Amino acid sequence: MTNYFYHTRTRARTYEYSKLTEKELKSFTQSPVNTTLNLSWHHDKDTKLNRKAKITEKGLYIWISKNEGYHIHFDETELTYGKRKWYRCPRCYQRCAILYHAGIFACRHCVKPAYESQNGSKMDYLADRIIKDRKKLFGDESPFVNDLTETCQWWPKPKGVHWQRFKRERDKILAMENKRHQIWMIGVEKFLNRYDTLSAK
Repeated sequence: MTNYFYHTRTRARTYEYSKLTEKELKSFTQSPVNTTLNLSWHHDKDTKLNRKAKITEKGLYIWISKNEGYHIHFDETELTYGKRKWYRCPRCYQRCAILYHAGIFACRHCVKPAYESQNGSKMDYLADRIIKDRKKLFGDESPFVNDLTETCQWWPKPKGVHWQRFKRERDKILAMENKRHQIWMIGVEKFLNRYDTLSAK
């Protein structure tokens, strides 16, 4: 695994998986039986996964190879305003709205993908939130938006943003920047103390 803001990741994040979502489920359930599908998933404009599939009376049949495949059954529950469609996980058969590809498509409990908040240190989490909120307020093209060595304290207000909202959102970002800096300083202090202890031996 690559580093995620300098912290080694041990689990893949949710967005790194090829997924079957409720959007695809709606399309599947509206397709006639025996419809053949060529499914593909892309990452950074490159094809990540290709699978041939077929709509059956049971649900969706996906081929792993020419002579091997597996079924994903569909299910539904009654609601006051209609019905909700579900996948049935091929591994545990639990109802789920999203399936993640890990050899075969399966639910979150079987695949165990990591959410951002679970996948890294507190520094990692704050860094991700800071960049996300900066882009939301200042825009993706704003200079230094990804530079965590810079503070947004003196960045100009974007056009079309009310001053009250700008100050509120900027103060939230500044608070996270300060918190991240404090954690970083504690880490540096611990490192220096450990270095001094080892040097004294």
